Amino acid sequence: MRVTKAVAVVAIGLATVLVAALGGLTPAFAATTSAFSSDDFESGGLNTALWTVTDPAGDGDVSVSDGLLHLAVPASTNYDIWNTNRSLRVTQP
Repeated sequence: MRVTKAVAVVAIGLATVLVAALGGLTPAFAATTSAFSSDDFESGGLNTALWTVTDPAGDGDVSVSDGLLHLAVPASTNYDIWNTNRSLRVTQP
C-alpha cells in the first residue's frame, strides 16, 4: 500500500517548500528573502532545473500530472518527518 497526497503549490517569496506526503498534514513553509520561482506543473514532468527531489529512504515516487505535484511513499517505509526529517520532498535550491 502506498500513501499518496496530491498537492498544488502556490507561494510567493518562499525559497523552500517542504511537503510531507502523509494525509492530514498541512505543509510547512519557511519564509525567506530568496527569490522563489513559481511552477504550474503543467509540463507533464517535474522541471529538474527548478526543483530538487530529496528521498532519504530511496523508494518514494514523485510525478506531475494535471497541474499537480504527486508525492507517494510506501506505508511500510520510515518517512518520519518529526525527528530526523526523512520526508520525501521537492525543494528549490
